[in-house]
Amino acid sequence: MFWHKWWNIYERTLQGDARMNNAVEGSHHHFQTELGFLHSTLTKFISNLQKLQKDRDLSYNEGEENLLPSKKQKYAVNDEAIYSLVEEYDQRTTIKYLHAIAHHLG
Repeated sequence: MFWHKWWNIYERTLQGDARMNNAVEGSHHHFQTELGFLHSTLTKFISNLQKLQKDRDLSYNEGEENLLPSKKQKYAVNDEAIYSLVEEYDQRTTIKYLHAIAHHLG
């Protein structure tokens, strides 16, 4: 058994940080899709990167791009429930706590 203070996910949840790296993976996939290739020469990569940056700067300046997409409602509600459970960690038995967390993760 580990103390809950040692769980990096415990502190991240209490601080309202993401518990998973889905946003990072999505960003990488989006970036890779925009570049249009997996492997390239350094020159081609830099050229495409500059083009992407220019396009993003234009979009940002025009207010067309939302840099932090909002979560779907069902995930936001689920996150609030998990946050409440983690905050009340000491008020349940370990088994009841784990059952409650599992209910919201599944």
